[in-house]
Amino acid sequence: MSPHHDTLSLTGKTAYVTGSSRELGIGFATARALAANGANVALHYQSEGSKQRAEDAAVKLTKEYGVKTCVIFGRVDTYDAAKSQVEQILKAFGVAHIDILGTIDICSLLLSAYGMSNSQQSSCCWKYTTHECDL
Repeated sequence: MSPHHDTLSLTGKTAYVTGSSRELGIGFATARALAANGANVALHYQSEGSKQRAEDAAVKLTKEYGVKTCVIFGRVDTYDAAKSQVEQILKAFGVAHIDILGTIDICSLLLSAYGMSNSQQSSCCWKYTTHECDL
């Protein structure tokens, strides 16, 4: 199936969407929308248990939309980790830069640096979207 050019053409653009390995998640929905409009997409996962799911999701996007995909593993909460991931994406797609960055899981990653538990992170992420989280 060809990209849907009736909305926004992203043909030739490179996108990196963190937290995009679950097909029922917001990250994958974001990756799918970008692929549907022609963007090549790097899908990200953080745990070894998500590897196969991320690889399957990437294959699905390639088959469905005819775009290039790659799968990137690791945390994104340090400069070195993020730099390594960007370098992997640039090499995988043979490009000089990333055009689109979707940071789906960034809120919890940033808050984990403050030592917050998962329940505290969820609460704070919700409050953050309503500008109530005091860091």
